[in-house]
Amino acid sequence: RPDRAGPGAGAGDDGEEVSASRDGPAPWETPGAGETAAGGGGEPAEGGGRTGPSTDEPAASGETVVEEPLDPRARREAQDRGVMGDAAGQVEWGAAHVLESRFYRIRSNVRPDQIRYYGALLDAYFLKYVRVFDVDADRVMRQRVAQVARKKCDIWIYGSHREFMEREDVPETYGGFYSPSFKRIVAYHGYDRPDWNTRNTLVHEGCHQFQDLALGNLWNAPVWLIEGYATFFESAWFDGERVHIGGVPHDRLEGVKASIEAGDSTPLEKLIRMPQWEFSGKQYGEAWSLIYMIVYYNEDARRRRRNQLLFSQLFFSARGGPITPDQVEALFGGREKMRAFEADWRRYVVELPFDHDPARDGGPPAGETGE
Repeated sequence: RPDRAGPGAGAGDDGEEVSASRDGPAPWETPGAGETAAGGGGEPAEGGGRTGPSTDEPAASGETVVEEPLDPRARREAQDRGVMGDAAGQVEWGAAHVLESRFYRIRSNVRPDQIRYYGALLDAYFLKYVRVFDVDADRVMRQRVAQVARKKCDIWIYGSHREFMEREDVPETYGGFYSPSFKRIVAYHGYDRPDWNTRNTLVHEGCHQFQDLALGNLWNAPVWLIEGYATFFESAWFDGERVHIGGVPHDRLEGVKASIEAGDSTPLEKLIRMPQWEFSGKQYGEAWSLIYMIVYYNEDARRRRRNQLLFSQLFFSARGGPITPDQVEALFGGREKMRAFEADWRRYVVELPFDHDPARDGGPPAGETGE
């Protein structure tokens, strides 16, 4: 089932789709008196090596050149257009190139320099997934990341949307998908608009691939958690060396604000119980805003880090079996405290500016979740 523009939803070639109360203080900590509801922070994530197109020296004929405006959102959009809007030099799929990066094996019929760019981008996002999901604290996950470096994750990138539709037998509304059965991301090379392009699809479905790697069974985690994290990465940007998160996806925030102001947003009690087949574009935005709040809500670094760790632990608990709504409610300290948090969440989203920058608005540089 596609989510409007495609990133984060779809059906694979196998038909699969991806994209308790207690007393005492709630584990979830919100700002106290005098504190604000903005912030972020921490150390920078590891960066991938700079490969692919460079922007500070002339490229050879036929290679991609990316202009880099100073504004991060404009830079990302210019970068996406420069790489993904260039269809020159493609070959037939039967003669597709297969290149390996640090963590990925990419099959594509676009130019080799573009494949190398995608490899560098994906490697940088992989390291950011490692950081955001707190892999260093999980021994099993550290071993699995080491295995990925040896065995690689599988990516197919077709040269055009039409070729993708024809070869994968999917409708026009699909932008890509992750197949849990084949452990493969399938996407296409192209730039249609800022929220529908190859990067969006790769990083969203790449998050699903990473989640599946982490859990062994992707669907042990509830859909709001799976899609909330994946949508969180869509608004990140890649500077040629590392990934910066913290940006706000305008279409997602606009939709959530409108739902809240109209009084028809999804209650959290319903959102955490919603099955995958009922999840629509509206819920993608709501789940994103919940994850964004977890990462950047609290100005106090210690409290913010605690909140992040609690949700990381919730995610990894899915390795032992499906996460239940009771577990989620217990994380908030019970149903009543989750309802109190819901009021904070609605207020936070309504007040969140479209150009929110964690660095400017009280935290460290955008893109760092904090320790």
